[in-house]
Amino acid sequence: MQTRLRQHANRQVDAAAPNEEAADSLSSEKELFQCLRASRYAVEGVAEAIVELRKEDGSVTVKVRGRRSAGRRCFLLLEEVLGVMDQVLLDMSPGTPVDKHVLSAHDLRAAASRGLPVHAYSPADVVAALEAASDDGGGGEDFSTASLRHPTHKEVQESLSDLVCFGSAEICSLLLPGTLLHASVLSTLTRQALCALLDPEDQLGRDWCLLAVRMGLGDRLPKLDAVGGGRRMGNSQTAKLLEEWERLQSSSIGLHLPCTRTRCT
Repeated sequence: MQTRLRQHANRQVDAAAPNEEAADSLSSEKELFQCLRASRYAVEGVAEAIVELRKEDGSVTVKVRGRRSAGRRCFLLLEEVLGVMDQVLLDMSPGTPVDKHVLSAHDLRAAASRGLPVHAYSPADVVAALEAASDDGGGGEDFSTASLRHPTHKEVQESLSDLVCFGSAEICSLLLPGTLLHASVLSTLTRQALCALLDPEDQLGRDWCLLAVRMGLGDRLPKLDAVGGGRRMGNSQTAKLLEEWERLQSSSIGLHLPCTRTRCT
């Protein structure tokens, strides 16, 4: 995998266009340094990204840092590096589920001087923080009001604005949390996982039928049970249910989460 990452990173640097404005692209200022199991991707004097392959667990760590005033640049650099990694994973192992965790900025600062372990917030932690911000009347689910409490240092509250957007108010105002996206953007892999979980009949009724009721589609159960087979997943009532639900303009991923949690716990 490291070799493929290097190849893609080299292509990104070689494709740099001299006439691109730095405000809109990082391509004209990139430098790439590579060594065993690690790559350093830099925007000279502004920001840098370090990509490391961890031999012990097979994970990939991406760390981006830069000047305090370069939050926007840091975010764009992170997005570009993650885009390269996504493409490599798609080429090498299409369909493989990938979790992206967020490293604690508090721990990264401490680790830089004392070599301490760095906590990683899971995707579930991030979603829970966004939902909590909405429940607390923070003006909706967004990165500017949501925060995460460090599991070890209880007094430390880390805002998603800092963890994800590098403190950039501009980036915060442009990002849309995944919970607010329409259900139609659910990936094929996610749909397959839901079908595998909910298609089998459950003795306690925690299957696709209960999901339909929780989604407010209980009146369509006879139709779904008779027809079955969504156009994307073959003979699957869950797939057909998701297709029915997508037709509603108000169907967001965030509304779908509470409907599935009871089945998964």
